[in-house]
Amino acid sequence: MSVRRAAGCQRSVGKSALLTEVVSASPDARSFDFDDPEVMTLAEQSPSLVAEGSLPTFIDEYQRLPAELQSITARLNKATQSAMFVLAGSASCDSLPAGAQALTGRIQRLPVLPRAHRLRGRGHQQLHCGLRSR
Repeated sequence: MSVRRAAGCQRSVGKSALLTEVVSASPDARSFDFDDPEVMTLAEQSPSLVAEGSLPTFIDEYQRLPAELQSITARLNKATQSAMFVLAGSASCDSLPAGAQALTGRIQRLPVLPRAHRLRGRGHQQLHCGLRSR
């Protein structure tokens, strides 16, 4: 697996907060939030900016920029290791853009429990363990 999709396929479960927590604990990690208009503009102007940098790369609300999935696929075609990219979003898994089909067999879905569960000490261990196994 080279792409981990950390998402509960619903809004307001705390995916963004969880990504922020995991990124802060990963010294080489990079993070992109496609809810941020400036980040979106940069990624639209240079898709390779997101896909070609250091790893792991975390992308929040990835479904807002389907073209980025093509850049990720191109990077994975060069070399693959576990958890190179962690994608989080609120789009239904069934409504993924056509570009996501190129990632078939490379995606591992990790459900994210609502934030209240994580505040009680549960819910993010699976994501942390999945990233450490890369």
